[in-house]
Amino acid sequence: ANEHDHASTALLKDALAMTEESDGRTRSQIMSRLARCHLLVGDYEQAHSYNERAIELVRQLDDQDALFHVLVNDFLMPTSGRSKSESERRRALVDEIRWTAYRLDENERRGRAFSCDA
Repeated sequence: ANEHDHASTALLKDALAMTEESDGRTRSQIMSRLARCHLLVGDYEQAHSYNERAIELVRQLDDQDALFHVLVNDFLMPTSGRSKSESERRRALVDEIRWTAYRLDENERRGRAFSCDA
């Protein structure tokens, strides 16, 4: 990780702290980007934590577009060494990604959805 990665993460954390709790859409976008930042520096535990929080939030908001993006984030993380329960969770996410892409009715999203594998 370089200094720019750490600076980006710090800025996103500050932005999250300054965002009203009631602004779920913005908070979920920031958390999704924080997950990606942590992925880039190899901090998979933090990446997973931020992504799970973003998924939970967009499900509450019932925002299909945002849900698609945060669900796909999970598939950017390495899969080696996953437990049976984690593998089952990922299979359920694949199903949800594909169903979300179907509801969004966009060919590009359907293609991305079908490229995800548990």
